[in-house]
Amino acid sequence: MIDKIKKIKLSRNAIDWWNGLPIQNLDDMNDSWVGYVCKYYPNKTDIYHLTNKEIINIYKQENFK
Repeated sequence: MIDKIKKIKLSRNAIDWWNGLPIQNLDDMNDSWVGYVCKYYPNKTDIYHLTNKEIINIYKQENFK
């Protein structure tokens, strides 16, 4: 049960973090949806249809280094 709660909390944190990012940041392209999708999923052609799993993966990579 505790693991399930941790996964839900991680998911919420990741989605909140993702939604707080700009779609495109002209000052620092890396800190935006476009930058992260290009970095982690270079073959993806659409930045708007990431799965929760993909967003959580990006969140973990960027926040737990």
